Amino acid sequence: MSITTHELEMAVWAVAEGRASADAAALVDADPAMSRRVIAGLVAALEQDLESVRGLSGPERDNVVADFEEERAKLRSALGRLNGNAAPSKALAAQAPGPVQLQASWSDGRIVVWAAGRGTAPASNDELAALLEAIGGPALGWELHPDVALPPIHHAHALQIPVKDALGWLVAVAGGLDGTVDDESDDDDDGDGNDRGGVGSSVAWLAYVATVAVRLVAQGAVVPSLRRYPTTSGPAEFAVEWGPALLDNDELDRLAAAMPGAVVAVAPERPRDTTIAVLGSVVDAIVSQAASMVELPAPPPRVSTSADVAEAVSARLDGSPFRAPTVRATEISERLDRWARPVTRLGRPKLTVQLDPPDRGDAWLLSVHGPGTNGRLLPIEEAMGDTHEPRLLMDELGRLEQAYPPLQRPGQLRRGRVVLSQAEAWELMITGAGLEPAGFAVRVPALSRRRPTPALHLFAERAVGGDSAVGVNQLSDVRWSVLFDDVELTAADIAKLAKEARPLVKSRG
Repeated sequence: MSITTHELEMAVWAVAEGRASADAAALVDADPAMSRRVIAGLVAALEQDLESVRGLSGPERDNVVADFEEERAKLRSALGRLNGNAAPSKALAAQAPGPVQLQASWSDGRIVVWAAGRGTAPASNDELAALLEAIGGPALGWELHPDVALPPIHHAHALQIPVKDALGWLVAVAGGLDGTVDDESDDDDDGDGNDRGGVGSSVAWLAYVATVAVRLVAQGAVVPSLRRYPTTSGPAEFAVEWGPALLDNDELDRLAAAMPGAVVAVAPERPRDTTIAVLGSVVDAIVSQAASMVELPAPPPRVSTSADVAEAVSARLDGSPFRAPTVRATEISERLDRWARPVTRLGRPKLTVQLDPPDRGDAWLLSVHGPGTNGRLLPIEEAMGDTHEPRLLMDELGRLEQAYPPLQRPGQLRRGRVVLSQAEAWELMITGAGLEPAGFAVRVPALSRRRPTPALHLFAERAVGGDSAVGVNQLSDVRWSVLFDDVELTAADIAKLAKEARPLVKSRG
């Protein structure tokens, strides 16, 4: 029988996790040498995934890393037993029963929860409800879900809830507020040696991804689209749907690499696609809820023209559906997609705004840089000539110019270069002009953190006749200045700074 490496990998994981059928175990034992090579390859892949997940940030990082390290240790132990001539299925299955933990799977905007552990029976409905209550799960919004199949013979009872109703709980889990179980739930009342408390890695992963979506909303990195819903008769039904913008490819890869298999136990899908789907659903839930709390204009009583569709979209930002002619609504939908494409396109190049220190003429040069073919930052015009997709850089430069108007100042000899005033430079250094949340990198001169040494200089007029004595006339005609290291400020300079209420950036070149 000819088998693929992928089929053997799936069988290896099934045996290692205690859910393999007899056929899967036989597949693993059919060619011990090949199974040994596959297990060694899985260990190497886990090593790479560990490097990726160690780049995660946030409170759930340690849990995710621990899960990967546990999987690696499990396979390494199996390799050691294989070297002792044990049957592959026996070597993989030689694991102590694991505790029953709450797991969460993703299914089209809903979270499906169930509880199981390696080598132990899944939790019953009552046990699942008790576990949810113990960890502070939502009290309302749950519905029954078909049992989750756990090969070879088990089926776990499951509940489901829309992500919008579970969002607060997920964020609390990510923040560590409800990441542990009460002491009472940790008691092993049935004496079977299984710890019925604990939150599984799939719950922790979904919670962490939810916090990433919350961060995107807080930064304003969201865009609307118009989604069509099927209808049985009459005009089509449409609704506004919100999605994430300015997604970082590297962060997406790290999140996808960290995704536990239990997340897709109900709806198998590629990790990257599942990650994007979770981010989109959480963003839509947050923004739609916020829009429902804002007073919006009344929708048109009847939608028939493109203008009516646009008006209906503006009035229904909360995602409430409306009926509209398909042709007109599709036209508006395509316009929205074209407008949002520059910030929703995955793999878009990231531009860097660089501010150089002022020259002797007190001019602050700002320049735009982009990645070349090898990823090295180049001045934007050079980068456009060095990349295979200059159009992407052009689109990003156009977006940057709209976000930062000084770049559109007339009279510039080269695009992507502009001289800023001291006030403009100061604002960019202090606030970033909102460019970083818009998906651009900002580099500015470092501000000195060293505390300067102040000194006071007093000057008095020399007495008439050259006498060095100080009299009343001299004391009434005193000039002074303040020294901060090698920077001298006169009384006029101090008054000007006080009037502007702004720290000193530079004094007289």
